[in-house]
Amino acid sequence: MNLKDLEPLAEPIDFGTLLARMPPRLQRYLQEAFEEGGMLPPKTLGAFVDSILELQPELSQRLARFSDRRTEMLASLTPTGRANLAVQKETLTIALELAGLKTEEILTWSPTENT
Repeated sequence: MNLKDLEPLAEPIDFGTLLARMPPRLQRYLQEAFEEGGMLPPKTLGAFVDSILELQPELSQRLARFSDRRTEMLASLTPTGRANLAVQKETLTIALELAGLKTEEILTWSPTENT
């Protein structure tokens, strides 16, 4: 796992609270991750992030790229559109890195319904 720029939450969130907010069919996967570690399946990750955002909306900019809504919006793009978006983001990221600028904004960017 690649962790950087970690920040403490203003108010900690209890694992039990998050688990209780998950759809019942996904609770098992989150419980396993809490106990054993590992990656969350995509649907579980999306629901997990959405639960966190409901509890602490101020985290939306940092977590938006993991939400179910973002996944749905990206899925609505054509295959060519998704490929173009990936190339554009990669090109912009490289250009910013070469210029010595931060790339966090690119990671947090999400398409909107009007994009």
